[in-house]
Amino acid sequence: MCITISIANQKGGVGKTTITLNIGSALSEEGNKVLLLDLDAQCNLSNTLVENFQKNEKSVFDLMVNDDVNAEEVIFKTKFPLLSIIPSSSLMSGIDKRLSDEWDAQFLLKDKLEPIKNNFDFIIIDCPPSLGLATTSGLICSDYIIIPLNMDEYSFMGNSKIYQLVQKVKRRMNPELEILANLVNKLSTRRNLEKAYFEFLNNEYDKVFKTFIKVSVKYPESILAKKPINYFLPNSEQAETFRKLVSEIIEKCQKKNYIIK
Repeated sequence: MCITISIANQKGGVGKTTITLNIGSALSEEGNKVLLLDLDAQCNLSNTLVENFQKNEKSVFDLMVNDDVNAEEVIFKTKFPLLSIIPSSSLMSGIDKRLSDEWDAQFLLKDKLEPIKNNFDFIIIDCPPSLGLATTSGLICSDYIIIPLNMDEYSFMGNSKIYQLVQKVKRRMNPELEILANLVNKLSTRRNLEKAYFEFLNNEYDKVFKTFIKVSVKYPESILAKKPINYFLPNSEQAETFRKLVSEIIEKCQKKNYIIK
């Protein structure tokens, strides 16, 4: 059974793309076939994993707007074992307008992904920093959402809005959608204000990963090298953090009776 997880928060700068990349790579390191799906018009995940990205003819935009394009046509194998990607396009910035006349626009992506889901153990979706059609489409496709956030006021404000969207999608479009957990990113335990937010988060929400991601220059360095952290620095604390995070993800999914390798 394929498990689909969206990484989403309307707040930008919380590390959604880096988290998507490294969760996907750590899952594939465990022997899982993983498909990453880039819905962000900034295309950062796509640029990291697809060589000569701008020369690619088809993307998730084509998948959503063209009835004749199927998912297999837009899947690219990366140079990392068991890790594939459906790249994004800058045209995704106008996806709401392009599909405004389609009454079932929010379900188009789900319908296109359905035939290829059995080819993968996990699909991890990098959602854009907005709550428009792209993010909603990703949530409709998903079994779970992971909500990354930084320990600051703006992230907490964005958190409440993504919770509202999740409840709307769950109520009207995807009753199986669940929040897997909140994920604390870019944590510096030396800052008292961050410590206070971290304690508040754990007291306020019952779904918070035990694993948190510390601020580190190693992550942007790995992106510059176009490698997930477990390939860039396989023996590092940062790579081990994502291995621990993936263990938590698998444990939480197993509690829902999903079959995991």
